[in-house]
Amino acid sequence: MTQPDRPDPGHFLVQPTSRVEARRLVRRVVLAVFGLAGLGLALLGGGFAVFVESLSRQDTEFGRPVDGIAALTGGAERIGDALMVLEEGRAKRLLISGVGAPVTEKALIRQAGHADLFLCCVDLGREALNTVGNAVETAAWVRRNNYKSLLLVTSNYHMPRAMVELRRHLKDVHIIPHPVITDAVSVTNWWRDPALFRLLFTEYLKYLASEVRSRVIPDNPKTRAPA
Repeated sequence: MTQPDRPDPGHFLVQPTSRVEARRLVRRVVLAVFGLAGLGLALLGGGFAVFVESLSRQDTEFGRPVDGIAALTGGAERIGDALMVLEEGRAKRLLISGVGAPVTEKALIRQAGHADLFLCCVDLGREALNTVGNAVETAAWVRRNNYKSLLLVTSNYHMPRAMVELRRHLKDVHIIPHPVITDAVSVTNWWRDPALFRLLFTEYLKYLASEVRSRVIPDNPKTRAPA
């Protein structure tokens, strides 16, 4: 009488072991991915905290004379601060970078005053559409005037990124930051204001992108020669 086939004992030894090892491998991969993601988030959060803290410690060299001033558009306070420095006689000329095509000089004078300064010592830059464009436009203006020192006027939260972009093109020019601080963007209690948090965190990500770009593309040859 023929006996029925018996299962191979090796079948029960190999298959379960293989499945266990596969599960262990998947578990290790998942844990590694979550671990790296957690580390990345921790580094990002820590860097953001340092970034915000640095904004509260920004300062400028008040009273120091410079060759030129560059005010980046984005707030009326920026132009007002730049005009005050120019009125004090601490600079030769002022560039307002990033002026929109519909904005006329008369409109700026109505907003900021100082018509006499606009007539003699203010240049309007209309080519820049963003911070990168501000840096290129300002660098060309500085080279054209053969300036060796520059006062950069922009909002305090925007200053770190603006400095990175401008230093890519003006390594031989002394750039002095003049951060403009407004009540609307007070970094003292930023965690209590969701809109302010989004503004600062978005600016932090843009700042990181500028830092990376400055290392990959450290200079723009077009801004070396006078425009």
